[in-house]
Amino acid sequence: MSEEEAFWLLCTICDILLPGYFSTDLVGLVVDQRVLEVLLAANIPELYEHLKQLHISIPVISLSWFLCLFIKAVSWRVTLHVMDLFFANGALALFQAALTMFRHLKDEITARDDSMDLMAYMKKRHMSPDVDTFTQVRVELELERVCLV
Repeated sequence: MSEEEAFWLLCTICDILLPGYFSTDLVGLVVDQRVLEVLLAANIPELYEHLKQLHISIPVISLSWFLCLFIKAVSWRVTLHVMDLFFANGALALFQAALTMFRHLKDEITARDDSMDLMAYMKKRHMSPDVDTFTQVRVELELERVCLV
């Protein structure tokens, strides 16, 4: 890929696929984090309640996932899988990936009763599922299409 092609791909990601994510007010990102919170409460309520009890807001965990398209959060093979989904399905793939990560990490997260311990755990890269597990969990979620504002 040439420099010019990479530039136009970046423009497409920022302006078309993730509108408002990289604006001065980050409105697209803020809205999507709220949508993720609603989806988490609906799909994995016990995890959502546990995070609320620890006073951890969902964006504290997931904001970097969305901003970096999961590049720093998962293994390279899973990153490539997420990127394939992202270019095929748009921002819906980020919600699928986030819910898949939360489902995969549910037992580890709910086993921790200290917010600082949980946050330290969530920063570790080794928490990533392998690509087969990621795909299996993602399919199990059967996430319906989400309307993004």
